[in-house]
Amino acid sequence: MLALKNEALLHAILALASLHIAKLQNTHITASLKHYAIALRRIAKSVSIPGRREHPATLAANMLLSFYECWCADHQKWSNHLLGTRTLPLEDVDENIVGVLMGRRLRYDEYGHIIDDVRENAENGVYSPKDIETYEIQRDLVWWYYKQDVYQSILGGGKLFTEYDRWSLCPPRAPLGRLDAVYGTFDHLVLLMGRLADFASKDLKRKRLAMKAANNSTSNQMPNFAGMVPNVKEATLPMGFSPTYSGSPQSSEGDDMDLEIQRLEAEEEWQDIRNAFSVLEDHFGEDFQPLGEEFSTPAQTPFGPALQYRTYGITGIWLNYYMALISCHRSHPSMPPAAMVAAGMAAHKTTFFANEIGRIAAGIAPDLSMTTQVNPGVGAALVESSTCLFLSGIQYQDAAQRTWVICRLKDIARLTGWETALSIVTGCETSWVRAAEMGRGPPYERTRDERVPPQAWNPARDFERTILRDQHPPDQRLVISTQERIHYALGVLGVQDDFENLDLDS
Repeated sequence: MLALKNEALLHAILALASLHIAKLQNTHITASLKHYAIALRRIAKSVSIPGRREHPATLAANMLLSFYECWCADHQKWSNHLLGTRTLPLEDVDENIVGVLMGRRLRYDEYGHIIDDVRENAENGVYSPKDIETYEIQRDLVWWYYKQDVYQSILGGGKLFTEYDRWSLCPPRAPLGRLDAVYGTFDHLVLLMGRLADFASKDLKRKRLAMKAANNSTSNQMPNFAGMVPNVKEATLPMGFSPTYSGSPQSSEGDDMDLEIQRLEAEEEWQDIRNAFSVLEDHFGEDFQPLGEEFSTPAQTPFGPALQYRTYGITGIWLNYYMALISCHRSHPSMPPAAMVAAGMAAHKTTFFANEIGRIAAGIAPDLSMTTQVNPGVGAALVESSTCLFLSGIQYQDAAQRTWVICRLKDIARLTGWETALSIVTGCETSWVRAAEMGRGPPYERTRDERVPPQAWNPARDFERTILRDQHPPDQRLVISTQERIHYALGVLGVQDDFENLDLDS
């Protein structure tokens, strides 16, 4: 209903839906780009109007466009939209300034905000059903944003767009360990992952200074990017957003402090974060444990027996949990600042977590090579597993495990249209080739998928082929060219060139 009252959100939904259909049917994305362009212009108009800027529909539309770019494997535009989204829920009235102006202390009793101290003589606020509904929508969108903010920080190696101190303003949506509300457990996990990403990004400066001071041969072999994705530029605000955001100022406190003291403090903070992961796991409960043999279908994989859980939501929680542990060990203060180099150095500590990700991902669905379609639940779980397979896959040494990961990611792209999966394929293969060249891994040759994928029924494509076959004699050959894909290891896929062919006035 919200989309029917807001054109930006409506066209954002249509853009993502038509993109999904086009990817699955292997057809043109022109209609999707047109909806995308209209949604982008409507959002730009909405953010310039104070009454519409903070509306949940505006936040939802911008989040959908950021997810659209993630679907197209465009890391740069994805980051840009996340940066724009960051400015929308933060425009709250400063109670301290208002209190100074009025000469007395003020505390706005907003539903969902955490109050540190106990207010005396506080009266319970009365909220209408509309207020509660709006708050719940905003809370869902904010936690979705937090998840993507963590992902962009881990993949790009940069800082969080939203200061971590502000994350406490939106409490988790449910307690830990509830089977009927697994999103609450995932919120707690995202909260801890945000703390890890915040720590890792702040510790990069100390690591670079320490490496520069060491002046050894290892520093000369470091890549020029800190994250998992190369050539990531600083995010810029999308069209229509005011340039009010500036990067978090680098703290000058402690710059002159001895590097050894900074290292000890960083190790202490890292250990606190690692202990927090253990505390979180202890509170998952019995419902979040793998199913026994009597309730699951046993399946052998290159990683060992596949792990299956009660719901795909629980599966996603464990995938992200082990991915976060991998990132945690690679972010240790003793590790180099480059994540791709740290992956090899920390591999002996993260082997178990990477192997568990493989077992869990294999438990989502059996061999998909001959599958023509999957239901939305399985498709969502497959998409969720792709990024986790990226962080774990780059350290796989076994040939069977590598082959399985490549085949699974290609099947994910074919069955869901998730373009990022193909980018991850190229990223994994590039890292394996580079590791072999440097003598840090077994030889690897890029694979060519010789499997014949099953043809799903596509009436639009079949009708098009019938017309082309009737129009062209048998002795003429018709060649349909396709655009090249640019993957994570070489760049990211962009869609801006396709806008030149659009008629946006109609």
